[in-house]
Amino acid sequence: MASTGCYKTVEEPIDSKWAKKTEEYWSYSKKEDYNKALAIAKEQVSFGESKYPESVFLAESYYRLGYAFKDLKDYENAEHYFRLALSMYKTKGITTAHTYKVLARIDRE
Repeated sequence: MASTGCYKTVEEPIDSKWAKKTEEYWSYSKKEDYNKALAIAKEQVSFGESKYPESVFLAESYYRLGYAFKDLKDYENAEHYFRLALSMYKTKGITTAHTYKVLARIDRE
């Protein structure tokens, strides 16, 4: 469980399956097999939305889904998911300059 301040705790997935899936996602992304990376990211978002709707895991899953869409040059969906990730990060007090940098690149492409 992760604390989000004011004593509220949020469940996070602890199953190593999801850590392995994340590693798999980045492996496919590095190999430029973006469709397989996209499929994993969609699976993780679906899981996160249904089981852990307020988790950092879901925010990171939105980020990975945005990144997969960016790599496939689907900039509209990429921006949508990056913004969802940023919104969730903000509610958790997490800042991520990297996500802002990626959004800036999308605006230029």
